[in-house]
Amino acid sequence: MYTSYGWELTNFLQGQDEEYLLEVLTENYRRLRDVPDHLIVTLLEYRGYTGRLIKSEN
Repeated sequence: MYTSYGWELTNFLQGQDEEYLLEVLTENYRRLRDVPDHLIVTLLEYRGYTGRLIKSEN
């Protein structure tokens, strides 16, 4: 997926157009739950390291 849709993945990692990335993922995988766990974890970890995750206020 990354080679074919590298710029879409880059946009997601930069916090842009997350709905479009979901569309791309579901085009590549029949169901969202078919997306490999390691890809999801990598995306979330990257977003966490860059501080782009939404943080809840306590």
